[in-house]
Parts: sequence; structure tokens; C-alpha cells
Amino acid sequence: MSPDNPSDWVKALQRLRENKALRDQIGQQAKADFLARYSRIARATNILEEIKSRMPSSGSS
Repeated sequence: MSPDNPSDWVKALQRLRENKALRDQIGQQAKADFLARYSRIARATNILEEIKSRMPSSGSS
């Protein structure tokens, strides 16, 4: 599929309209991706990891 080709978009949307299992699969994957990357816990974990990576190691002088 070319993102610049409107007829490809139409075909993809028709496929989704006609295929509930595919819609459900895409929706479940989107939710899993969201929870893994953008939930409060995921964002807090990423922030803490960034802070840790910027702190000097305890073994350096």
C-alpha cells in the first residue's frame, strides 16, 4: 500500500469494513502498544530510565 495513493486507502478501508477479525486484531494490538508505551506506568518507567542514564555511575571519581 502506498500512503500517497487514494485508491490503496479505499481498498484498505473496504478490507477493514468487511473483516471484523482483522479490525479486532488491529484494535487489540493498538491497545497493547498503547499500554506498553504510553500508559502512566510506561511513561514513568521511561522517565526513570532516562534519569538513571544521565546520572554519573557510582564507581567513577
